[in-house]
Amino acid sequence: RQMCIRDSIEDELTNSDDTFGWVDYEIQPWTLNATGTQKCPGVAISIRVWVEPTPKVTATPALDTVCNGETTDILLSTVTSSTNGVEFTYSSTPSDGTIGGNNSGTLTPGQSIEDQLTNSDDTFGWVDYEIQPWTLSATGTQKCPGVAISVRVWVEPTPKVTATPALDTVCNGEITDILLTTVTSSTNGVEFTYSSTPSDGTIGGNTDGTLSPGQSIEDELTNSDDTFGWVDYEIQPWTLSATGTQKCPGGTISVRVWVEPTPKVTATPALDTVCNGCLLYTSDAADE
Repeated sequence: RQMCIRDSIEDELTNSDDTFGWVDYEIQPWTLNATGTQKCPGVAISIRVWVEPTPKVTATPALDTVCNGETTDILLSTVTSSTNGVEFTYSSTPSDGTIGGNNSGTLTPGQSIEDQLTNSDDTFGWVDYEIQPWTLSATGTQKCPGVAISVRVWVEPTPKVTATPALDTVCNGEITDILLTTVTSSTNGVEFTYSSTPSDGTIGGNTDGTLSPGQSIEDELTNSDDTFGWVDYEIQPWTLSATGTQKCPGGTISVRVWVEPTPKVTATPALDTVCNGCLLYTSDAADE
């Protein structure tokens, strides 16, 4: 009587390391005697089963902030050593519809997520990346999943600045009062740098500096001439980094402040004597 014997080795193998390992199985066939005990040995065979580690992924940086239109640079690496290599799949989710440029894809160790992210709003937003590591099969397909990690990239808006008033006139020696404000909401705040250029050497007192929203440009402008002049202020808004340094620039605006001269008057003649009852003329008209 012909018999077909089929059974399986079912071991739940584990690997607690970051490097692949294996288990060698030595399999010995036997015929059985009438009582069911092993009687005649056959030729043993060996089977090796490779045991992959659970793949891991590291993203550098794990948290980042980019400017509107700037490209991410999230380097993906791994400590996992697999028999056929490791790769990563990633997906991305923006905070809302004003954030764009995010993608999904597949990368290998040493490659980076490079998305040119945009923000069309005046308020910061973000993109959340979900990154999944995989070991590969001998044919290069994804086989063993690892633990996914998340990376959040904050996307700053392009900062704006408003100067009030945008055009002004001051007297000689008077102090400007140009209030700087913004509609921009940034992750770490906004500040402004300003520079100034006088119309000529007779205009003075103008300065350059850095201010925060709600502060004002307060320069005591002077005019040593008899003709009006002006100072042009160029104001640049910036979003700030986590350390308080200037990070993302916005569009500059210009403010012109006219500086009046100190007015003068001339009386001709400056000293005179008249008779009782005579008319006093302050012009060169002839006596009638």
